[in-house]
Amino acid sequence: MTPCFSSIRESGFFAIKILTAHATKMQSSVADELGILRCITEQAKATNHPGCGHVLVLRESFELDSIHGRHLCLVHPASGILSILFDDDKKLPVQIVRHVTRQLLEALDFLHSQCRVIHTGKTL
Repeated sequence: MTPCFSSIRESGFFAIKILTAHATKMQSSVADELGILRCITEQAKATNHPGCGHVLVLRESFELDSIHGRHLCLVHPASGILSILFDDDKKLPVQIVRHVTRQLLEALDFLHSQCRVIHTGKTL
């Protein structure tokens, strides 16, 4: 395991994203969120890029059936909560904004240069 991937902290808590049945169906034809996350996770394991510790990695995935159809479930290590960093005026202190901005730019550079992924912010 590379130092970068081992630095991705896993506290034992996980987040599960459950896609709608429609979004699950669209995974093969329009979007491939699972495939992209697998690529990002593999690249994070294989690099020391400073941004790889600031991206969402896939812990595992599975599917569930419901009355609405099949749902893809994506399991990620739980991320930190920014809300505890806000000051009394509901604003983030400037030093926190600088730190988070640096992490965001490092993460985007990792996605672009190592994973060859462009984050568009579009949703299905």
